[in-house]
Amino acid sequence: KVIPHGVQKKFFREFKKKKNNKKFKILYVSKYEKYKNQLNLVKACHNLKKKNINISLTLLGLDRNKNLLNSDLYRFIQKVNSKYKDLIIIKNFKKNEKLIKIYPTFDLQVYPSKCEAFGLILLETIASSLPIICSNYPVYREILKKNTIYFDPDNSDDIAISIKTYITNFRLKFKNTKNLFKISKKFNWKTSSMQTFEFIKKI
Repeated sequence: KVIPHGVQKKFFREFKKKKNNKKFKILYVSKYEKYKNQLNLVKACHNLKKKNINISLTLLGLDRNKNLLNSDLYRFIQKVNSKYKDLIIIKNFKKNEKLIKIYPTFDLQVYPSKCEAFGLILLETIASSLPIICSNYPVYREILKKNTIYFDPDNSDDIAISIKTYITNFRLKFKNTKNLFKISKKFNWKTSSMQTFEFIKKI
């Protein structure tokens, strides 16, 4: 029996069109592990910035410990930021209470992870009506279906093209985000708990 996680009610928020800000703010919520694939996302954003596209990327969840400071990721971020100040922003992980307030301040979540047991961050994102694009892996397709742009996480150019599509195509971004918000409502803790107890009772 497969019983998916739910989403806290606090995250649910209808999509609202934002004012046209000068800078397109991208978010990736994840701790640092190589399979989380932050490096290729940073490379993608660097490529877009070189084409004079006004963006920033916030990597939320990175602790400045030895693993990060000695990584290729951190060295590349330092190199990129020396040319484009504050293109890549590193922040420590926040508790869920803070995430609820953080999601609405961004324009897009990009999720390039190459391995995931279950995409709880994806659920919180779509419940918050934050547009999202992600890796073309089955675990993400199980949740998002056809309502997003999937990219090859090993190809930074493909990631960059996918990001640019959502920057330039508001209609597609709006349609997908609205559809994903409807999907998110199916993932709630009441349903999860009811199915769990029903299964226990049955066996």
